[in-house]
Amino acid sequence: MLMTWKCSLAGIPYGGGKGGVECNPLEMSKGEKERVARTFAARIEPVVGAWSDVPAPDVNTGGQEMVWFMDTISKMRGRLEPAIFTGKPISLWGSQGRTEATGLGVATCALELLKVLEKDPKNTTFTIQGFGNVGTYAALTLVDAGAKVIGISDITGAYYCKDGVDIDKAFQHVSEHPQRLLDGYKQPGLEKIDAEELLFLDTDVFIPAALEGAVNKNNADKVKARYIVEAANGPVTPEADAILDAKGVLIVPDFLANSGGVIGSYFEWAQNLGGYFWTREEYNSRLLHIMKGNFQRVWEFSQERKVRMRRGAFMTAIARVADAVRMRGVFL
Repeated sequence: MLMTWKCSLAGIPYGGGKGGVECNPLEMSKGEKERVARTFAARIEPVVGAWSDVPAPDVNTGGQEMVWFMDTISKMRGRLEPAIFTGKPISLWGSQGRTEATGLGVATCALELLKVLEKDPKNTTFTIQGFGNVGTYAALTLVDAGAKVIGISDITGAYYCKDGVDIDKAFQHVSEHPQRLLDGYKQPGLEKIDAEELLFLDTDVFIPAALEGAVNKNNADKVKARYIVEAANGPVTPEADAILDAKGVLIVPDFLANSGGVIGSYFEWAQNLGGYFWTREEYNSRLLHIMKGNFQRVWEFSQERKVRMRRGAFMTAIARVADAVRMRGVFL
């Protein structure tokens, strides 16, 4: 249901859904990944379509997988079907800005949070768990705004620098690494620490951009961040959420903070259907407009009702779905 609430909160015409294949792509050759992707596409062919189900990339998938999906189903149906998958490369019906969309949206929510709290990004420190597509572009956007990212991590460990990690240099390192990892990254003053230690660093804002359940009942009491902006899906468990709330930690919920990805997919889908493509500037402008508006709506609602942002976001999203259900009625 989380994707349903995310799409509702974002105000886009999707019902929400999730799916995938259980495997470890780091242990697979490109040929093996292609065969898995094409087989998966063939199996879901009966249910996907531009007006029925539109998959997009998530953990360990990207533009290449989306191309394999699109190509497989297009050949099965005997016609080009660009609008049934999003997150495609620009050269194959993709959209300018889609790659950065989720990370840009996360960073926008973080900056909007600082704005309503009247805090200067230049005097704010961040730690980011996960330096994949989302974490990378969130970090780049925050640094451009003047913020200091003092810690980042991926599956190889965490990397801490009290004077700030050189995000541009780290991004270049990851881009050139054969497995797109931080392993081997170095800069003056950088210290490599255990991955979980990143959660316990003294920082203003912590952005979990890795996997579900990263902050749980076993480690939540050690988290020192004053604010958390959830970039991954479900990075804070319900038990941890209660612990953090008791500590006074303010959390921007995942289905608000990371909705830039599904909004970006909606943009790509709309462009594919219309056959007209936007510039990166137009794409980002529309994305920022929606993200800022949604953040302000949830913030004002939560302040007015005196509830946490997570509850305020749920209440806002559920109300939209309830209104739609009431208007449509029941057909038997």
